Amino acid sequence: MVTPPVDTSMTGYVSGSLDRQDDIYRNRQQPQPTPLVPNDSGYGSAIKSRSSSLQTQSAKSLLTLSNAVTNKSAQDATYKARSSVSKTGVEALMSRWGLNDLFVPDLLGRPNYWSPELYGSLGNGESSGTIEFFCQYPRFVIHGPASVQRSPVSVYMRYDAARRLTYYIVSAPKSEDCVKNFKCLLNMFAEDKGNTLGTTLSRHPLEAHVILSKILCESSQAYIGHFRQSMFAQLRAVDELSAQETADRKGLANVTIELQIISKDVNKLISDVDVASRNLVKMEEALGRLNQACRPIAADVLTADYQQLADTLQYLISSMDKQRMWLHNYRDRKDIAMNLVFNLVTQQDAANNITVAKDMRKDSSSMNGIALLTMVFLPGTFTSVSTPHLR
Repeated sequence: MVTPPVDTSMTGYVSGSLDRQDDIYRNRQQPQPTPLVPNDSGYGSAIKSRSSSLQTQSAKSLLTLSNAVTNKSAQDATYKARSSVSKTGVEALMSRWGLNDLFVPDLLGRPNYWSPELYGSLGNGESSGTIEFFCQYPRFVIHGPASVQRSPVSVYMRYDAARRLTYYIVSAPKSEDCVKNFKCLLNMFAEDKGNTLGTTLSRHPLEAHVILSKILCESSQAYIGHFRQSMFAQLRAVDELSAQETADRKGLANVTIELQIISKDVNKLISDVDVASRNLVKMEEALGRLNQACRPIAADVLTADYQQLADTLQYLISSMDKQRMWLHNYRDRKDIAMNLVFNLVTQQDAANNITVAKDMRKDSSSMNGIALLTMVFLPGTFTSVSTPHLR
């Protein structure tokens, strides 16, 4: 019998397509990876087979499932999106893996604008129980092909203390940059056998969540930088128009339109930064709860990396706060520029009205002269016309 091929391009990781899924499995017992079932077995059978083997496994494991969400040919769907997870796969995740039913709509592409969710049944010193954390990440794209309406990036994490198992579900549109970068990072860690980051990634349940958050937060720098350049270009244009004695009305109209676009962009970026900050604060709360609950029973597993993760989250939270500070500063500058443009337009309109009034005054003087001459010569005209009739 021919053994089905297994992708071992990543040490400790096996990726494949199961019912249009992109699954990455991580077995912490190095160096031999534990492969998933063959690709033609279906998503539901893959979960069933993997669940039965993990129930008797005491090693620490990390399982990551990636769900692709498409917005094409799904206009009749509730959220205008189509998920690659089958009904059997969702039922298997809920029955065998304890998937929180509140996350199921997120698998279908629901834009969830509520706060991130944190549920846990872990108590201090308990060797059993679970903790769940899931949220949706903002998309900082404001212009370009990637700015079209797409389903958000949703990430679900569940840690099972009894199995010492952590599994993630990443639901995102196809070709999402942050997910692709996360997979490339996993590949880089796996290919370097001497790199301890790959082991660290699977040592703490929230490690992958923090890394993905860092990728998403750092992606904001490019978009905010592009926005900053566009805004400063319009501010320079406003300064040039203000230096002119009579500003070009067409130029003022173009600058007004551009400033209106900048106004919408900065409001979106501020809301994205706020969402990212709320996710990070809630993740910090989940990290603290995990540390308190698992310290007596798994100090070598969870608390060893607690401080590093806590420092990373604090760095990300501080970075988002600083981004928010600069965005508010940019919005204030934009408001000043819009007020200046409004004043320039108002002053130009006032100058035009004064010019028109002067011209009308000149015309009025001419009309008065014509009327006066008419009053002088009109009686003589009547007299010359009426004299022949009197004869």
